[in-house]
Amino acid sequence: MKIRKTRGRAKRSPRGHNVRVYLEGLGIRVLPCPASRTLIRPPNTLYGRARMVGRLMSEDQERLTTALRCIQASNSRMLHADMVLAVYDYIGAHMPTADRTDAIKVFRGIDLAAIRARALALSSGRVKRRDAALILIADRIDHLEGDADVA
Repeated sequence: MKIRKTRGRAKRSPRGHNVRVYLEGLGIRVLPCPASRTLIRPPNTLYGRARMVGRLMSEDQERLTTALRCIQASNSRMLHADMVLAVYDYIGAHMPTADRTDAIKVFRGIDLAAIRARALALSSGRVKRRDAALILIADRIDHLEGDADVA
């Protein structure tokens, strides 16, 4: 495959970002959708073609890397599309200037599996589930910061 040369921009494949190489660099495997039909989801595994990750990479790769690292720090089995988008949106709205290590420390203290289970119970549909997860993440982190202020 030839890589086209562009003036003033970095060279990249004509087919776009290489999402699999990017995710493998973070320790995340990409498996086909039929492999997701297991009883227990393995850690650090993303299913499907990972188009959503490619779209987020083109928007802001640094924020995406921070979001994926935060999910891995909290619960590495929660690499669902709705949770990746919720954490990505939360970091963009509430931690735009925060250092990556600070964000990871904050997310290490919350359980994304419990948040996703609660979001599933509260909503129907992927977009509503993402919004519910975003609100629950913000609420949980606010409670953690409030408890730290009291102690």
